[in-house]
Amino acid sequence: MHATDTATAYQDLLTRKIDLAIVHLIHPPSEELMNAEVLLQDPHVVVAGAHNPVTRRRRISLPQLMEEPWVLPLSDQPYGSVVHEAFRAHGLKAPPAVVGSTLPLRTALLMTGQFLSMVPRIVVEFPPKNRLLKVLPIDLPVTARPLALVTLKNRTLNPFAQLFIDHVRAEAKLLRKR
Repeated sequence: MHATDTATAYQDLLTRKIDLAIVHLIHPPSEELMNAEVLLQDPHVVVAGAHNPVTRRRRISLPQLMEEPWVLPLSDQPYGSVVHEAFRAHGLKAPPAVVGSTLPLRTALLMTGQFLSMVPRIVVEFPPKNRLLKVLPIDLPVTARPLALVTLKNRTLNPFAQLFIDHVRAEAKLLRKR
């Protein structure tokens, strides 16, 4: 397993360093070279570290969080464009933020309990992060993007990759039911 950004995942597929990628289709891959199977629609969610005081609020809205410290990706990055779109949909300009280009860096900052961020929902669905981050009850429907399984066209997958794909499809089916 290899965690990386979408552009690198596409390049690694093309150079056959990896057999498959699971990515958000913010920028779809080349249809001539790759197959993309949408697994589910995955919206972003607002998250805080489990010990952030904001997590104790029962009712909260995005405008109420504008004065809080945020850690966000740059607006010209794929996930950054989704995040900035979420603020615009609420009639807001993205708040001043510490910029974290990678999810591990943003997660580490979130766990300090001092910051808020937006991440794809899938990030908080699986351990260990689901105990470290709390999803705030804020609806962000404009942020839903397809989470897809991407493979090279005309490439036979090894049996282990196919087994992994079968497992991913089954998990995605369960997540769609939730």
